[in-house]
Amino acid sequence: MHSNYNINTISNVDLHGLCDIKVYHPEDVAQMEPLIDQVLDNEIHNDLLKKINAEMHSSTGDTDFTLNTASGTGGTWFPQHHPGWSNTTSAHAGTVQTQQHGKDGIFARVNDVTGFVSQTSSGTWGNVQDFLLHAQSSTTQPSANQAQWIAQAEWAGGADSSGSGGNADGGSTSVSALYIGKYYAPVYSSLTAGFVTTGGQAGSGPFASADPSDFTMAVEDILKVTWTITIG
Repeated sequence: MHSNYNINTISNVDLHGLCDIKVYHPEDVAQMEPLIDQVLDNEIHNDLLKKINAEMHSSTGDTDFTLNTASGTGGTWFPQHHPGWSNTTSAHAGTVQTQQHGKDGIFARVNDVTGFVSQTSSGTWGNVQDFLLHAQSSTTQPSANQAQWIAQAEWAGGADSSGSGGNADGGSTSVSALYIGKYYAPVYSSLTAGFVTTGGQAGSGPFASADPSDFTMAVEDILKVTWTITIG
């Protein structure tokens, strides 16, 4: 989807993006024959337009708005494929945030449980259904007016929705949506929140989303997403 945004009368900026979705069998090491191949014109969120507005008005540039694929020490990109959960039922009830709270990146909305967040420090928990693309990630600039993020992850099965922890189901999953942004923060009152702007790090919020035709992934299939956003 193209967005036309007026930057305080400076100019009208055309901003659009493409989300390239591919699924590969684990034996296709060279990734030459995708099982799923969809290229979507994505929806740009107003939050990203506001970031560009702020950047254009800055005299020095602002790294708060940077979405970088570095993880590990000091990095903020997702370091694992599940949002996270604890190993016992009682521990679930005390987890009001996922292990990936505050992280950045690309994730897929799936129909399997992948994490848990509690209502209170001792309350019941709700299920999170997000698959985080943490591996083989990179950030590139194909041209002067483009930014591109690439990430992938292997589907290993969902969590045990009964609350005992672990990759219990070991089955396939269905993907219904893709998201890219900063500060991942689902909570019990908003299990599908994804990336949020309130209470997060500087420059936080959703950048864009994509709505593919629903597709299924088997265990060990690899989901790879190349997300390109173009200005102008």
